[in-house]
Amino acid sequence: MSQRFLELLGSERRGTVVTMNTGITTMIGPGMSGYSMSKNASLRLMEYAAAEHLNVTTVSLQPGVVMTDMVVESFKRFALDTP
Repeated sequence: MSQRFLELLGSERRGTVVTMNTGITTMIGPGMSGYSMSKNASLRLMEYAAAEHLNVTTVSLQPGVVMTDMVVESFKRFALDTP
């Protein structure tokens, strides 16, 4: 989606890309490798998009721990928000 947006935007107009991310991008957690790597890829994509498209602002939001079915027991005490 970001790639197509950047193509449509071109180099003359300004635009912003916003993604939702997580702090787990920089952590190692058992059973979280696929999720963590996909979020890390999303973060890096935003960094590259900003570096390669000077007319684009990228934002990667990391809301903290939100109580969902994915929250492991040891993180539940930090899950102060709900979806």
